[in-house]
Amino acid sequence: MYYTAMDYRQQMNTGGYFYISPVGVGLEPVRTTQYEIGFKQQMSDNSALKVTGFYKNQKGLIQADRVEEYLGQFEGAYNYVRNGAFATT
Repeated sequence: MYYTAMDYRQQMNTGGYFYISPVGVGLEPVRTTQYEIGFKQQMSDNSALKVTGFYKNQKGLIQADRVEEYLGQFEGAYNYVRNGAFATT
């Protein structure tokens, strides 16, 4: 699902077409919004109630894309990384 540095290195060594700029060039930081709220109440000496709600949203996660058409910059298809993925928990 995710490409690691080793995956990119293997693709480059086996002749895969990858456009890899220096790590982090042109990428925006990931934007994270998260909330947590909770309630705790002691009912008696031997029992208690605790409820917690959690929300987290991440935008701009890094994803790998593939360009199939020739754009004049590279010969053949190539892969690149960009911001675009998101996650909600």
